[in-house]
This record gives sequence, structure tokens and C-alpha cells, in this order.
Amino acid sequence: MDFKISKNISRMAAIQVMYEKNILNIDADSALNSFADYMDNDKDYHRDKSIYSKMHSRFFKKLISHFSENVDFNTIYNNCLSNSKMIEDSEILNSIIRVAILEMLYERTAVPVIINEYVEISKNFTSDKEVKLINAVLDKIFKYLKEQCKTQSNHNINQVIQ
Repeated sequence: MDFKISKNISRMAAIQVMYEKNILNIDADSALNSFADYMDNDKDYHRDKSIYSKMHSRFFKKLISHFSENVDFNTIYNNCLSNSKMIEDSEILNSIIRVAILEMLYERTAVPVIINEYVEISKNFTSDKEVKLINAVLDKIFKYLKEQCKTQSNHNINQVIQ
């Protein structure tokens, strides 16, 4: 299996866990346990037919581990968006953007790659208009986080913590 594809599948799984965390208003561990229960009961997963059977589990676990970080998403939204209501009102948009932000902050993946990956993933879950919105929002968030790096005398966007 292609490494890029397995990381992409890991991102989709992380979005699913974030979505469940947000929609049910539960902690990350509970959402992860729910996802694990789903995987345990997925007959296709055990026959190696499920898309999630092909994910990069170490990368998935790293993404999920960042869910407990103290990132102030509202501050990021308020500094990057003139109107964050559309994002906040859509749990799928919110989940995609939050996981992308966490990857920007804590992983060593190049940010343009991160933006591209989440834009591509969003095509599976959202309308064309929302895909364009995600692209624009992630670009603005990247610029904001990059500026925060400069003001905090930190030259690595992956280490900026809000």
C-alpha cells in the first residue's frame, strides 16, 4: 500500500474521531474508544476490505494524541475569519479544519501538503463551495500560525502552541 494513501486514510479516520468527539461532546479517549468499537465490529475491516484496514496506524495514533492538546480553536478562528459561523455550525467542516490545524502545529508534514490533503479529503464529505472554503480557511490559518511563529521567536510552525 502506498504510504501517502495510508496517511490519507489515517487523516480521514482522525476526522471521524474528531467529528464524533464534537457531535457527542465527549472527550477524545471516549471518541477513540467508540471508533475502536466500530472497527472491532466491522466485518469488512477484519476481512481487509474496509478502507480503514489500510490506514497508517502509527500516524493515526499520533494525530489522535494531539486531540488532548490545549489549542484554542476559537482564537484561531477569530483571528483568521471574518465570520466563523459557517465553520462552527458545520461539524464536518469544523472537524476537518481542527484536525488540519493540529497536524500543522504538531507534525512535521509540510503545511502546503497538509492543506492539499485536507482539501482532497473534504471533497468526500462536502460540497464544492465548502471545499473552496476549506482551502481558503486553511491558507489563512497557515498564514496566521506562521505569523505567530515570528512573534513568538519560534521558527517552526509545528511547535506553535496556542
